[in-house]
Amino acid sequence: KGGKKISCQWYNAPLADDDESIYGFLTLAQDITKQQQTEENLKKAREDLELRVKYRTAELAKANEVLRNEISERKEIEKELKKQDFRLIETQKVAKIGNWDLDLTISKLDWSEETYKLFDKDPENFIPNFDEFARLVHPNDLETMQTKFNNALESDENPYHAEVRIINDSGREWVMEAFGKVIRDENGKALSIFGTAQDVTERSLIDALQESEKRFKKIFEDATDGILLADLNGKFFDCNSRMTEMLGYSKNKIKKMGVKDIHPEKNLPYILDKFKKMARGEISLATNIPIKRRNNSVLYADISSTHVELAGERYMMGTFRDMSEYKKIEAQLQQSQKMEALGTLAGGVAH
Repeated sequence: KGGKKISCQWYNAPLADDDESIYGFLTLAQDITKQQQTEENLKKAREDLELRVKYRTAELAKANEVLRNEISERKEIEKELKKQDFRLIETQKVAKIGNWDLDLTISKLDWSEETYKLFDKDPENFIPNFDEFARLVHPNDLETMQTKFNNALESDENPYHAEVRIINDSGREWVMEAFGKVIRDENGKALSIFGTAQDVTERSLIDALQESEKRFKKIFEDATDGILLADLNGKFFDCNSRMTEMLGYSKNKIKKMGVKDIHPEKNLPYILDKFKKMARGEISLATNIPIKRRNNSVLYADISSTHVELAGERYMMGTFRDMSEYKKIEAQLQQSQKMEALGTLAGGVAH
């Protein structure tokens, strides 16, 4: 048609007379060129669509894989964060340390779980605030705490650090050590302060005990009387410098000795009986007790005793007062009295 090729679709129908004898055919031709072109276009469009769908499906599959990896990584991060939170909570429990955060702009105080426990409070029934906290501070420590808190708000040169006694509503008294960090705006105005609160009661008791021991040791060493520490069986545990002077032994040597080693053998039954009575608390003073020195000389001492506890063990502390000089003076006095009596007697006889 017009020099162009076209596509046709042919339809043939037989022609018959009354006797049903076929005498010819009726032929129709339909131009289907446009229909074929449309079908080809549709086929190409379908192929293009399938290709785009395949490409998009591959993109979505890749995106899904990335998303799955991100979700997996996020789950691992969340798992690690939960593990760290758990460790933090458990560490706070072990260390008896909690954290707090005070928003100064709205006067809102937040406590961690362990902080509630330190103050014997139920987070379901108690809302923390600064006034309530201050109410629980020991009256003798309140001014110190408030001063240090105000100083910290005024300047970062005074970081918040306070150790105060707390009296919970439950009646439990404990020592709290608190550290804080102030957050400021660009003009230096304090916006909030956050920090930690720790129960340091045991440490404070240990510090007090150590300080008491220091004072005891100073008194122990500076005493003008000899002092011996012995267990209830008479084994020496420690002594002061004055005792080493009185006995003539070094401290290490005395620590290896016992009651039986520093008294004349002939006096031991009497002395051991006195020691046992002191150990039972029946007497606290024994007078005129002979003490055998390293050079075998003997001095006499009055011994007073008391029970002390060191590192959970009971000991007897004996204070030895050297009465040797007193005995010399007493002997001289007795001798003088005798001489005076003899002189009086001689004078009487002469008359």
